[in-house]
Amino acid sequence: MTLKYPTDMLETDVDYVMFQAFEYRINRAMGGQAAENRGG
Repeated sequence: MTLKYPTDMLETDVDYVMFQAFEYRINRAMGGQAAENRGG
């Protein structure tokens, strides 16, 4: 899993990355299709 984010918005992107990681784990738990569709 690779997460890309602009370095000039670190605080916001920390929340974004955490959300992406959470969503990724949910999608993996449900079969991973949604994660793969989003490029995760």
